[in-house]
Amino acid sequence: MEENTCPICLRQLAEPSCRHHLIPLSQGGKGDVTFMMHKICHGKVHSIFNEKELARTYTSIEKILENEELQKFVNWVKKKPLDFYDGSFKADMSKIKVKHFSISLDGFGAGLNQNKENPLGTRGLELHQWAFETKMFKAMIGASGGEEGIDNDVMSKTFENVGAVIMGRNMFGPIRGNWIDDEWKGWWGKNPPFHVPVFVLTHHERKSLEMEGGTTFHFITSGIKTALDEAKKVAQGKDIVIGGGVSTIRQFIQAGYIDEIEISLSPVFLGSGENLFSGIDMSSLGYTKIVRTEGERATHFVMTRD
Repeated sequence: MEENTCPICLRQLAEPSCRHHLIPLSQGGKGDVTFMMHKICHGKVHSIFNEKELARTYTSIEKILENEELQKFVNWVKKKPLDFYDGSFKADMSKIKVKHFSISLDGFGAGLNQNKENPLGTRGLELHQWAFETKMFKAMIGASGGEEGIDNDVMSKTFENVGAVIMGRNMFGPIRGNWIDDEWKGWWGKNPPFHVPVFVLTHHERKSLEMEGGTTFHFITSGIKTALDEAKKVAQGKDIVIGGGVSTIRQFIQAGYIDEIEISLSPVFLGSGENLFSGIDMSSLGYTKIVRTEGERATHFVMTRD
């Protein structure tokens, strides 16, 4: 391999969009190896593998390139013009995901009668008991303890590689109709857990709301396509998460925008509420690849299209 060639896409390095990349070697005591690679390639490697995986298993470029998802990426990027590396790729690289949205055994993602006292509706909190017990969730609310294991790993990955979030107005708060004032700032306090731009779908205009920790709420009045376009501008190639609620996710599914749907199935029947998949033919939309993982308190599914 030539010194000025990216080891992932095997194309000439395009300055200044390249950076050092370290792959720890865990075998033979050879230490770290330094590569130069395009930023887009660097970002893709880290969206697939975490540092522990790289250190433990993928101890060479050849092993990294055996990954099927990375092979698809390489084939895709090779079709792009050489000036592609100037940063224009970022919006194209974002994946649109639902990340571990909790539903009941009978398919409901929220209960009836959502209000300020019951933001998820009647018995809606029961859908998330699996998450509430995890170490990750306890840390988020400033508490100690919590369970480790598969559910905790799922909860932790919910926040990885996120560049922007889109949500419906009902998820943002209980207020309906015109915004009376700017007093309501969401359910999450001064420092919401998102730490990225959040686009809130609404029919009523409101100025953007900047919070602590990097979260800014932007209020979109012109529909899901506009919200998605705005999210792509700021996501920098990271995932765009459709956070909820049920109605918002259904709109994005039916519009064909979502690349991957992660569902956490809680062992409870709600009996009524907002059903996530009712009336939607998921197979006809292409969601035929399904991976199931059994957690301690919930069963987790990842659904992707062909």
